[in-house]
Amino acid sequence: SGQRMDPSQMQYQNKTSRPPAPAAMAKTSSAMHLPQSRNPQVRQAIVAVKKSIQARDFRQAGGLINQLLQIKPSNPEVHFLAAVLSEAVGNMHQAVGAYRKVLELKPNFLPALVNSAAALADGKQPLDALDVYRKAYQVAPKEPAIRHNMASTLSSLKRFEEALVHRQWLARSTNAPLDIVEMAQAMDIAGKPAEAKATFAGLLKSDPNQPSIHVHMAFVDLMRGNPDAAAPALEKAIEIQPNDGHARLLRAKFYTGKIDVKAERDAVAGFLPPPATWPPYNRAALYNAFALLNEKLGDYDAAFQAFADGNAIVNKWQEKDAERRETVKLQTQQFTEWRHKHPGETGSTSDRPVFVTGMPRSGTTLVEQILSSHSQASGAGELELVPSLVNSLNPLGKARMEKAAQGYLDADAVRSSKARRIIDKSLSSWEVIGAILLMFPNARIIDCQRHPMDVCWSAYTELFNEDALIYTYDFERLADTYRRHEELVGHWLKEAPENVTRVRYEDIIANPDAEARQLVSHIGLDWEDGCLDFMNSNREVRTASMLQVRQPIYSSSVGKWKRYEKHLEPLAKLLEKEIRDYEKA
Repeated sequence: SGQRMDPSQMQYQNKTSRPPAPAAMAKTSSAMHLPQSRNPQVRQAIVAVKKSIQARDFRQAGGLINQLLQIKPSNPEVHFLAAVLSEAVGNMHQAVGAYRKVLELKPNFLPALVNSAAALADGKQPLDALDVYRKAYQVAPKEPAIRHNMASTLSSLKRFEEALVHRQWLARSTNAPLDIVEMAQAMDIAGKPAEAKATFAGLLKSDPNQPSIHVHMAFVDLMRGNPDAAAPALEKAIEIQPNDGHARLLRAKFYTGKIDVKAERDAVAGFLPPPATWPPYNRAALYNAFALLNEKLGDYDAAFQAFADGNAIVNKWQEKDAERRETVKLQTQQFTEWRHKHPGETGSTSDRPVFVTGMPRSGTTLVEQILSSHSQASGAGELELVPSLVNSLNPLGKARMEKAAQGYLDADAVRSSKARRIIDKSLSSWEVIGAILLMFPNARIIDCQRHPMDVCWSAYTELFNEDALIYTYDFERLADTYRRHEELVGHWLKEAPENVTRVRYEDIIANPDAEARQLVSHIGLDWEDGCLDFMNSNREVRTASMLQVRQPIYSSSVGKWKRYEKHLEPLAKLLEKEIRDYEKA
């Protein structure tokens, strides 16, 4: 959530641990003040509205605001309070409208600029948010809230180099550890690993007993396929805090060939069950590490129970599944109708974007590595950018589509590459194929399939980034998502067969040369033998398969779910039809 500003003071309203820069604290400007009403009754009513909002009596606040708007429709403070109230009840669209009314009356009123941009960002309209933040930046370039929010918005648009400039300013201005950590992370993502590690090392000089910083340092090397370089930092994190779930999980995933697995399993067991007061993700990571270590030792019963215990901790937001299904369904209908009724009225004619998608653990990273090993292709990793641009398409029209397409092309991984094809391995792309085709009618999309049991079980055993892919932690949600995936991709295979194709993980394993040739042909490139030499690439990989892609193609993951067959009967029952259809095809 973007930082909001209160009209009475220039400071953060959310992350209180991040102090404002001294320059901002001392700043007084007309941009921070609204004219006070001369009517004492109006002033009293405004005070009453603020008290009602603070007390979360939104009905009372709304009634007072409606009365005030009838009496003083040109009072910017009343419109500002209407916007604040709209945000409090979750109506971002209405909030943005109210903030815009404030800005019509007082164009440079900084809290309205910052808060309206934050509301746009929270409503998944980062392109529009960035336009407003730039206006706010012109008014107050030394306001920390603006710099922080611009960095966050630019990061969501995958413009990491621009975001880094603001992160560096914040770190220098506040010298707050949180800002320094975020600067180091921005350096890492912007392709400056040496600077990131040096910054983390600087934090450790003042306080070497920070396990999270050591884990961050390990990640810098792991993302670049260098586990040996990452090992010392990981060991130090565990030495400082033996119950660090993140560090234990990384060691269980990537170092079982170099440690005493039984001793490590027993060590992790000593922290289970973890106290409920520990952070949820740390607790889930400990269970996941314990599961992987038991799996390595062949104790599949203990492994399954640990996977289930850990997933139960992070399985959440089930109530939003139906809302998500309906949203995607409506978008698919809307975008399909537009393609039929308005052929040619789309965004960019560029054919550079190639989207590799599918359920998590379906072979998307393998396909991306094959294609990215072509001399005329470049891997962008998991951009996950299109979902942030979907709302920018509305109201539908060529201008909005062109703006959204340009927003995608401005991402660092696309803009900085000279390759003919950019390979975007975003797992979410199958839900937004319609948006992709409106933005890029010449794009190519490759959907990866894998046996329903293999793909769902593999996803179930993976602890993804916090709050990402949360449907993978429950059998019913996994099965439902698998069915939605099949239905939605099936729709676009019929609607746009020239753009969309499918490949099976098992087919790539069985016949890599033939399948890879078809994939390269689908994206319009000539075959190169180097496409099957991907394991020797030194490309950065920020996915759950970060080290697996450094290996030649292997078949050991096919049918891996059968080790847990007795535990997976509920999942198999949920996917009975899908399994039958897949095995028959």
